Amino acid sequence: MAFHEIRFPDNISRGARGGPERRTQIVELASGDEERNASWANSRRRYDVAYGIRRSDDLAAVVAFFEARNARLYGFRYKDWADYKSCVPSAAPGSADQLVGSGNGVQTVFPLVKRYSSGGVDYVRAIKKPVVATVLMGINVPEGPQLLTSWNNLQTGWSNTGATGVNSAATFGSFVNAYDLGVSGAGLRQHTTAATVLSGSVYRVQAWIKAGTSAQARLNVRCQPGNLDTDIRGTYAAPAIVGTAGGTIANVSSTDLGGGFWLWSFDITVGPGFTGALIGVGNITAGNTVTILGTSFRQPPFAGPASGYTIDHATGLVTFSAPPVSGTTISAGFEFDVPVRFDTDMLDVTLDVERLGSITSIPLIEVRS
Repeated sequence: MAFHEIRFPDNISRGARGGPERRTQIVELASGDEERNASWANSRRRYDVAYGIRRSDDLAAVVAFFEARNARLYGFRYKDWADYKSCVPSAAPGSADQLVGSGNGVQTVFPLVKRYSSGGVDYVRAIKKPVVATVLMGINVPEGPQLLTSWNNLQTGWSNTGATGVNSAATFGSFVNAYDLGVSGAGLRQHTTAATVLSGSVYRVQAWIKAGTSAQARLNVRCQPGNLDTDIRGTYAAPAIVGTAGGTIANVSSTDLGGGFWLWSFDITVGPGFTGALIGVGNITAGNTVTILGTSFRQPPFAGPASGYTIDHATGLVTFSAPPVSGTTISAGFEFDVPVRFDTDMLDVTLDVERLGSITSIPLIEVRS
């Protein structure tokens, strides 16, 4: 499509008339009933910008713009003042305005769209001419899939990095058939298979533990390659950050579940260069025991601005440097132009006695490809 990435003068388009057009075939039957068929799947916009010319300077600007576009040959951008934002007219665009897709762990390119909704029916319009420096992408991450198997009902596949521990079937409250993975010595229970992680991504680490003879415990993420640890340690009620070699930590919490049961959790932003991680729980004090009931290693719920993407302002395609993970929803806020062309090869200019020129009609029509 022959197109010039230039916008029609805003001061003239502001006074223009026009809007969406559709093509519908209606057949009236002998009974008086109707049959209706939509010839176009998508609407097409038409405008007349002659109404925006108020001065002779405006007239000169339109003539120059018309000549530079070679009349109908080249398309150009047009600001539809009645519909140029991803949100309602009175608001400013935000990253959660429009749903543009869902992550599947593979797709990296998402086209911008705008939805028009009424009565439970949506019309989805492709946005191919976003305005530079206005696009805000958002990402909504529900509770992600568990990346490491819970220690509930698990008796194999674990290694003890300290002294020999004890595996014995037990029942702890609602943790039926949990295993007492006691660690004697200052050891740590870790899963032997690393979970795949993305550098720069946030994961929520949780462990359900039962206080044993040890007054202190440890919750650890060992990032690979390199085996660098990020962990919290301390008393059950007050764990503290002691290592961030594998990534930064936020939202450290300890919840007393009663009866000697505790829930520890934190969020880790995996550092650059890491592709895997091990999760482990153990004790700090030699000769004592911590009972591990279960663990969870997930991407936490998140809704907010996204990062790591580029915008093609000529096509409306957004490309992420890494594919958004499965289960995420991708949204966007933006301002946009309409791709149009002149719908005439002639400008009928009138110059009155006061030399205040006018043009009877300057039709524009949306171009689609």
